[in-house]
Amino acid sequence: MLPALKTTVMSNDERRKHRALIVIKCKSMLARFYEANLDPVVRKEIYTGWVEALEDYEMDEIDAACKRHLSETPNRRPHEGHIKQMIIKARGERIKRLPPVREPYSASEDRPEISDEDREARRKAADRIMKQFGFGK
Repeated sequence: MLPALKTTVMSNDERRKHRALIVIKCKSMLARFYEANLDPVVRKEIYTGWVEALEDYEMDEIDAACKRHLSETPNRRPHEGHIKQMIIKARGERIKRLPPVREPYSASEDRPEISDEDREARRKAADRIMKQFGFGK
């Protein structure tokens, strides 16, 4: 299941690249803090934890959360759970800023009149969207 606001479904190649970018981000975040010489197996486990926790999120969101973590808590070693919480918090803030969703008109309500020009513009926009996704003429 896709998380709320996820905008893309990735191919296997895109997914591998996305996961690699998360590992790079993890390495860059952890490099800012002292790290004992870890066994390569332990290090791989840390990277795997970051990837598994964050792979369902857009890279822009991950980057923004990492920057936010560093600016808000510069002395705190980051953990994938912290970054995920920041992404979820940012999504909540974004949702709060969205305009409220209007309920569809019921059959008994008067619908606003739509001009012929507006109707044609809407039809063209719908056709364009359908073509963009491989439907239509």
